[in-house]
Amino acid sequence: EDALEDGSLDIVVDCYSKPDSEEKYEEKIKPKLKATGKYVALNANPIDQARKFVSEKIGYNVQRSGFDAQQGKLNRNDLALLASWWEEEKIRPLIDRVYGFNEEGVRDAFRSLKGGHSQGKIVVRVKDML
Repeated sequence: EDALEDGSLDIVVDCYSKPDSEEKYEEKIKPKLKATGKYVALNANPIDQARKFVSEKIGYNVQRSGFDAQQGKLNRNDLALLASWWEEEKIRPLIDRVYGFNEEGVRDAFRSLKGGHSQGKIVVRVKDML
């Protein structure tokens, strides 16, 4: 059932979970991280955001081990850095499934997203590049 091996991931960027959710995605995915891996929450709860703020102000991490909370503030330089890492094959996305850009494909993609069981990105292909 579970396609990912324990200890196989360097980083998980969680842009799905919500701070008030009963689902504990972090607890489910953490075993998949390498010992040096990091779980990054883009929608962290207020307590985690406060710990992040305090950590930055005092110069010492008061957050739990392997966890980071981020606010989505990408800029041109960040995107250029990510693009260079992609070209150098330092990073690669984990893609769960690719759907067509049509009514059925988009409906199925949203159904998959809402199901919360995908193991990777859900992609809707707008145009074939091949």
